[in-house]
Amino acid sequence: MNILNKQDKSIPLNQWLEEWDPLNIGPSSYDTEKADIMGILYITDNPRTVAAKIKEIIEFSFEETLSMEKCLAAANTMLLLKNDSSCSI
Repeated sequence: MNILNKQDKSIPLNQWLEEWDPLNIGPSSYDTEKADIMGILYITDNPRTVAAKIKEIIEFSFEETLSMEKCLAAANTMLLLKNDSSCSI
């Protein structure tokens, strides 16, 4: 199954990502980064790994520091939404 098919099943995750604004610059400012993060979510279910990648992606793109705590909270939420969506029939 490719990533696009998996994303179709992740409507709550996509909705949450649409509102996600870790740097308070407007949620539509992260389209490329959100796509990169979605890819990571389907490679691993380890929250610390996802959080580290979120931190790396956002900091590289925006040259702003993002706390690991904030990244870990986002990773946990994203993984919960992803896993809840994939369990539905």
